[in-house]
Amino acid sequence: MNNDPIQPETLPGNADALPTAVEPYPTVAQVMQVCPGSDINNVKKYLPFILKAMVGAKLLHRNQLIGMVATIYVETTS
Repeated sequence: MNNDPIQPETLPGNADALPTAVEPYPTVAQVMQVCPGSDINNVKKYLPFILKAMVGAKLLHRNQLIGMVATIYVETTS
């Protein structure tokens, strides 16, 4: 598994991605550790957009990021 942080600015069609100065957190690997039942392809696809929205809303505290990812996992995993 690739443990590198997501680089949303490299995703096609994502012109409004996070600035490169912001290191994406959490990484795909971290999300998969906390949410092992997640589909890694969905995490790779949607995490950059979640992080972008959180940055835009100034939800940058580590606990807010963890809470958001955990809530999405609980609400979308059957």
